[in-house]
Amino acid sequence: MGGVAALLTAVLANVVSPVTTLLAVVGLVAAVAMMWSRSIAIQVLVFSIPFERIGRLTDDADSVAVSVSRILGVITLSSLLLHAAIRKEPLRLGWPFYLYGGYTGIALLSNAWAYTPEETFRQGFAILGNLLFLFLIINLIRDFATMKRAVIVWLLATILAAGFSLGDYYYGFTAQVADAEMGLQSNRLSTTVSDGGESRSLGANVRRLFGTTGHPTLFGLNNTMAVPFFLWILRFSRGPIRLLWFGGLLMSVYCLVLSNTRAILLVFAVVALYAVFRRLWQPSLQAIVALVVVGLAVVPFIPKDVYMRVLDPAMYTTDKGDSLRVRFKFWEKSFDIIQETWLYGLGAGNQSALIERITDEATGYMTPLGLRASAHNEYIWVMAEVGIFGYLFFWSFVGRVTWSSFRAGALFRRLGAEEERFLMVATQAVMIIVLIFAGQSETFHYPLKTWWLLAGVSGNLLLEARSRLREQVSLVPGPALIEARPE
Repeated sequence: MGGVAALLTAVLANVVSPVTTLLAVVGLVAAVAMMWSRSIAIQVLVFSIPFERIGRLTDDADSVAVSVSRILGVITLSSLLLHAAIRKEPLRLGWPFYLYGGYTGIALLSNAWAYTPEETFRQGFAILGNLLFLFLIINLIRDFATMKRAVIVWLLATILAAGFSLGDYYYGFTAQVADAEMGLQSNRLSTTVSDGGESRSLGANVRRLFGTTGHPTLFGLNNTMAVPFFLWILRFSRGPIRLLWFGGLLMSVYCLVLSNTRAILLVFAVVALYAVFRRLWQPSLQAIVALVVVGLAVVPFIPKDVYMRVLDPAMYTTDKGDSLRVRFKFWEKSFDIIQETWLYGLGAGNQSALIERITDEATGYMTPLGLRASAHNEYIWVMAEVGIFGYLFFWSFVGRVTWSSFRAGALFRRLGAEEERFLMVATQAVMIIVLIFAGQSETFHYPLKTWWLLAGVSGNLLLEARSRLREQVSLVPGPALIEARPE
């Protein structure tokens, strides 16, 4: 292997830059390691989650999106299938896979009647990618020990992504981009956008941190989802490593603030309250004082853009908050569309029909293809896209994985497995805020791989909890056997 890498390095050095050569060699070594070991493959894939945009090789508007993350996904899938075939191991599917598979089938079938075929084809490709990612998680993270390693890897990657993003925000390693330029492959290392979505009411554009993702909202949501897991690992860590996790927690909180997104601050508050309510976080007086001191120390570094957009109470009203005002208009027009297409929908991924129905103002979000919009409400827009049958499949899937996280948490509590129980509490916090967030944004249309990781694992940890319970109650027969039934 070393000889092959050396030969490849010598050949590439004559035709491409040294950096590209190094990346090619590292990529080759990683690919071989991933094919050799399924455990390495899934951990590498999980590590890539926070860096989804940096690895993009195409523009967001291209019909088929290609990225390093998707290439890693293909390698991981190949590794899984190869080892399963060699060892003659059965593959796991289950209800979540079947339900989302039904939705995927309808979404792909909607290409036949799509209002905008190119948009539906692009979204269908993304939905299929979600299904395959779910399949990988279900089959490669089957127990708590593997999940714990995955969470540690993901949190380390989140810290690195946050560090790079904060450094660029304050020291300007890359150029600030306009709204329509966020989806361009040429700007994949940029982290800050000059957002003009509410320039009418604010009188100016504001800076928003979109970090290593495709949008400030997604970056803020990614960091918000990391918060309960930082709290979880802090609860069960000992020694100097706690300083790393505490620093990561502070960085994630600061990143979500700089994403400059009102809804993110609201769901962050929900996470904090849920963590306290479920005792994932039990702050002492000293911890509260420390947080107040840190908060006061950070205040001078918070840019005026944040005060203008998310810390101004008037921006939470429809009189001044344009993005809030137009949401009600989106919802009204979306219900009109549903009345016309409730059976089969417009086709997955449609971003054009709503714009055509709003004729009194130009509103939406800018992309390289022009102005686009959805309902900014998944409970409405999924129905508009895929009709009643796709809607039932999709929300049955979401309901199933959310229920699994709560059921698994309850069973781990009965077993006295505190670390596992509180991991599920952290997962529940994420499930709750994503459901809340879906009421005002197209949450499930984002590349929200953290949520998909948790969705796949929730069912597996429920199986593990039931298996442990069966072992425990086999020695003491009784009513508990009811909960120990197989999935």
